[in-house]
Amino acid sequence: MLSAPSLTRSLSAISDTPDLPAEAGKTTFRTLDSQVGGHAGVLSNEDGSLIIKPALPAERHFYELLAQSQMKEDDENDGVDVSVDKDPLRILASLTPKFLGTLRLEGATPSGTDVDINSIASGSATIVPPPKEKLKMSTLLLRNNSIVLENISGTFSKPNIIDIKLGTILYDDEASEEKKARMTKTAMNTTSFETGVRLTGFQVYDYTKNIAINTPKSYGKSISVADLPEGIRRFFPVSSSVGIPQGQGLPRDILLRALRGILHDIKTIHLALSTIELRMVGGSLLIVYEADWEVARSAIEAVSQPYATIVPASFSTSTSHPSGVAREGREISKDLHETGEIGQDDSDVVVGVEKGEEDDDNVSSEEEDDEENDSPSAYAVKLIDFAHTKLTPGEGPDLGVLKGIETVIRLLEGRIAELGSVSDSSPSSSS
Repeated sequence: MLSAPSLTRSLSAISDTPDLPAEAGKTTFRTLDSQVGGHAGVLSNEDGSLIIKPALPAERHFYELLAQSQMKEDDENDGVDVSVDKDPLRILASLTPKFLGTLRLEGATPSGTDVDINSIASGSATIVPPPKEKLKMSTLLLRNNSIVLENISGTFSKPNIIDIKLGTILYDDEASEEKKARMTKTAMNTTSFETGVRLTGFQVYDYTKNIAINTPKSYGKSISVADLPEGIRRFFPVSSSVGIPQGQGLPRDILLRALRGILHDIKTIHLALSTIELRMVGGSLLIVYEADWEVARSAIEAVSQPYATIVPASFSTSTSHPSGVAREGREISKDLHETGEIGQDDSDVVVGVEKGEEDDDNVSSEEEDDEENDSPSAYAVKLIDFAHTKLTPGEGPDLGVLKGIETVIRLLEGRIAELGSVSDSSPSSSS
């Protein structure tokens, strides 16, 4: 059965979307082939727009908290622009994958399972095994509710994807003493304890081989702190080809602009988490960027008028841009693309997204969302994996997670410095 407290609108949208039409009846779910981190058992729907992920109760609960905080804001501020301090959970919700509900899969769930979309939308999903195939999925998927999320990489043509594990502490309070000792040793023997990050895994598209090349978890566990910059170079390669896509990497000018936008979004996440009292154990930073030269360039150049405004010590949100700050790479200002700077001390300000004066005030938020969803993205940055995340009022933010994000910021700033400053009109050159 599918349940999603306070999420009636989102669930109805599943059957209304052109990608999953109600009249289609059934769709096929298969193993997610772009998964670079986390546990096995994650499924994707046929067009790749949704994922079905096995989830423990704590992760479901956290996603429900985020969704409820966002819907409460929508109800309270129907059609009204607001620019006052908001519940940080509402901001955090915009920095995580969209949560569409929970799906309980009962009985055998073979690979390539047919799911009745009408049943999902009405709240009673059924699993219909395809004929002549009785392959079993993970027992975790069978035992627990699974959460239905947007697939962040699903809108990309050739996604480069990295999962960066955050935090210096890899166990939660409920862990046994044996597990605490084991996970402490793991943190000490990898880059986690010193830096708050571990490169869990990543994939980079290779034009010559016409496939995404995967770098497994073993790489991130084996490297030292001194090797982290090299890991970032491997994930953000610059193409040695001029004019024709070959091998791995984007042209230098496009890669730089994507990196600066990604850096901006990560700084926004850092600021958001610095205001929230929680503990996040096993959480990750997911970064996706477009490897297709033409698509990436078009997405970058589609960013026209600056949307950035400096908002001291607060977040600025608008119902015309309901997901608040850092709403995809399309809303990064031109200044950020060119310099990577926001002009003031990052600890005191955040770049808020506001509607430009030149926009048509009569355009509804739904129409704007549809237009944005139809447009290609150059990159996306999200927080994921909340199986061991909980709110901790009175205990302050998670300093280990913040340390990890600060490490990622320094690594990206280093990569940008290596690539140098190239104007938007400059031709690409290899490193």
